[in-house]
Amino acid sequence: WYNFSFRDSDLCVMGTSDVTWKQRVYEHLKEKVEFFTFIDPTVGLNPRFVKIGEGTVICRNCVIACNVEIGRLVTICMGSQIGHDAFIGDYTSLMGSVDISGHVKVGESVFLGTKTAVIPHKRICSGAKVGAGSIVVRSIKDNKKTYFGNPARPVDLREMVQMR
Repeated sequence: WYNFSFRDSDLCVMGTSDVTWKQRVYEHLKEKVEFFTFIDPTVGLNPRFVKIGEGTVICRNCVIACNVEIGRLVTICMGSQIGHDAFIGDYTSLMGSVDISGHVKVGESVFLGTKTAVIPHKRICSGAKVGAGSIVVRSIKDNKKTYFGNPARPVDLREMVQMR
């Protein structure tokens, strides 16, 4: 991808959910090719009330409420839901069956694992990572740790490895 020669008619679809790689690839290719925004036909949304950025991929059976803004190169995997008045920042990845309630703000380059849920009016800072099955009941303000559990709490992955 680094030295590929694109034609004027080419489009690129971002096929990774790794938030770091997405930004890196985009920054390198943004002047060379247009990023295609893909929305599966099974997605429930009203395009009059949802703003979707360039290169975003929204997979099967997702539901997106009204007054939602989704940044560029966001990945939203199967069965995820985004509530009203939510904001999802650039390069963010929502794995399968993520449930984001209304009035939630998710920063840039955030990774939300499968079946993560975020209750209304919470904020997740840019660069944060939330593990699968976690329930976010308090805003996440520290992107140095990964959050796991119900309720989601910061966990130092180095400590977890040492505990094994």
